[in-house]
Amino acid sequence: MNSDILTIPETTERLRVGRTAIYNAFKSGQLRKRKVCGRTFVTVASILEFEAALEAFEEVKIPDGRGRGVAA
Repeated sequence: MNSDILTIPETTERLRVGRTAIYNAFKSGQLRKRKVCGRTFVTVASILEFEAALEAFEEVKIPDGRGRGVAA
């Protein structure tokens, strides 16, 4: 197997998320996929970009009306 692409199960293992999260990331454009003979693969470059975006994300706190911040 080409090391530049991963299967969906390999991607879920690497990112530690479920299949639904992977497919949602496809829909939103956060991950790129390639179809080969009907099978779906994820590019490693796409995964690296996705991981970098997650690391750069700062948790946003929204006041909950009681003076405490709630993660958004």
